[in-house]
Amino acid sequence: MVKNAQTDAANGTVIFKAAASNANSGDIIVEYANGKRGKNPECRAIRNMSVLSQMQSRLPSDVENYESTVEKIQKVQNSLTKIFILHPIPTVMRGYSRVGDSTLRRNCSNLSAVLYSLKEKKSEEWSLFCDVVKNLPENEIRDIGFVKTQLNDVILVQKELNGKTTESIDAARLSDGTLRCIAVLAAVMSEPENSLIAIEEMDSGIHPSRVIKLMQAICLIAAKRNIDIIMTTHNVTVLNGFSKKEILGVSVVYRDPQLQSSKIIPYVEIRNQAGLLASGGIGNAMASERLIEAIKNPKPIKPFDFDFHIAEEAGRYE
Repeated sequence: MVKNAQTDAANGTVIFKAAASNANSGDIIVEYANGKRGKNPECRAIRNMSVLSQMQSRLPSDVENYESTVEKIQKVQNSLTKIFILHPIPTVMRGYSRVGDSTLRRNCSNLSAVLYSLKEKKSEEWSLFCDVVKNLPENEIRDIGFVKTQLNDVILVQKELNGKTTESIDAARLSDGTLRCIAVLAAVMSEPENSLIAIEEMDSGIHPSRVIKLMQAICLIAAKRNIDIIMTTHNVTVLNGFSKKEILGVSVVYRDPQLQSSKIIPYVEIRNQAGLLASGGIGNAMASERLIEAIKNPKPIKPFDFDFHIAEEAGRYE
């Protein structure tokens, strides 16, 4: 939770934490809270498995609040297993799929059947889907429908304006970028409410002019359906396009030179994060490497501190 530009993770109760790793050992030393005074005890976990998945069986039953601690571990495990990891592959989206196969696969190979089910069973959502796709830049779409065979297979078809005539283009002929846009929308609109969807490099293969419109659309739909979305990106345009509210959910992954491992920090916890925003946006700060510099080498700041270097670089792209 982010409040007043700060996260409340530091105020939580630590159930367990892994000690610094030893490259010469096949185990991981884990320190766990037993609710007693003094140094917390330790146990060993296998390196080739997640520590979380092992802790339920390794915690002694005499640990204070044992049952509630195990319940919390199980709750986190259940939440993680329910994450829908979307990995749309355009080449497998171009074929027919069987009517009734309406649970979207992570590679979106049954995309046409999922959208057909949306059209048949959820008219309001289908209407919204069509409006979003039609309003994406570089689109001249007049209608969206399906071709259905006698074997009960379907394929998505877009009717696009081609000069003065309308041409029907099925999924087999749609571009990779268009299919990825449609797949992301399909996931946000077809997954159950209160779901969590993870998308790696969501903007991959999608034209920059479409990415921002797509981002705005899925954020509105996700908020309406109470769906959380985790996405990764290296796209400067996407990062600069975040609203103030969306920035609260941004975290930065960077390489810690001392630990020799990757770490994650919420953007709102970066010193002078407001100055970086005022100097041209997150994207420009990332492209100039000043974002990473602010994380690795934090410096005391004064009120209204402003990074003119980033501002100058941002001006080059205007």
